[in-house]
Amino acid sequence: MGTSTIDLPVFYCAGWFRAKRRAIDPWTEERARKAHDKGEVYTALVGDLSEPYCFLEVHLALGYVGVGFLDEGNREYLGRSFALQASGRFFMTEEDFRAFDGTTDRILKNDSYVYEPSGLVRIRRTNVSENTLETAEARIDVADFWEDPPGIGDYHGFARKDRRA
Repeated sequence: MGTSTIDLPVFYCAGWFRAKRRAIDPWTEERARKAHDKGEVYTALVGDLSEPYCFLEVHLALGYVGVGFLDEGNREYLGRSFALQASGRFFMTEEDFRAFDGTTDRILKNDSYVYEPSGLVRIRRTNVSENTLETAEARIDVADFWEDPPGIGDYHGFARKDRRA
């Protein structure tokens, strides 16, 4: 079972600055709630303001939720994108796994998965250090890739790591 995020605190901000590995313009929950209710973009940090477990970029007006899981150096080693579907639920459309060179930001490997609700997955495996690229397609069970629209502060479904088919 993956890490439970239900009991972790949630903080809000204008965004997560990936290059500097920090929150941009911390917000109050009230400000985030107003943005959420209007469908405007905001970022939720799960776990901690300065060293979060993950961050969520929420833009409900565009039908988008992006999730970035961070390592001990606040680098995004796992990124996911969810898109709102005609059913009114969000579907995980993309997933990127990154392996870094030690404590640097240099990416050694990147595995990218693009999912379709039909179960089709397109895979791209890039090994930067060996200058190789592998591609493949497969069919998988995507039943666990769906989420209901998030409520303010209720992100544990999106913040689950245990989503592999």
